[in-house]
Amino acid sequence: MRDEVKCAARFLGQSDAPFRITNFFILHPSAFILFFSPAIAPSPADATVVLPKMQGLDSSSLAAAGYDAGHEELTLAFRHGGLYRYFGVPRRTYRALMHAESKGQFFTGQIRGHYRFQKVDES
Repeated sequence: MRDEVKCAARFLGQSDAPFRITNFFILHPSAFILFFSPAIAPSPADATVVLPKMQGLDSSSLAAAGYDAGHEELTLAFRHGGLYRYFGVPRRTYRALMHAESKGQFFTGQIRGHYRFQKVDES
């Protein structure tokens, strides 16, 4: 357990990271939880979102989809005008969406509620 405390303390002491660890809890000798917070909160002007190449979809609810394999991020444009990024989406899920007979049903059953997401400001 002493090694885990040393490791967590080393993380806590990092000052050049884009985040800082605010607390930690030892669960058992081989696992601990770290709580992070941003070291510097970026201003909204600094927050630039780079979208992947979008592909139009034949769907009544989804207008287009794009996928960034390096970050496992799925971007979906909805017919109602919303644009959303979904994080941690495996490539196989993206491929299954693109081959699904009903993209809207696939989204509802396999993506919505299963992945963390962020609405993209379209301004």
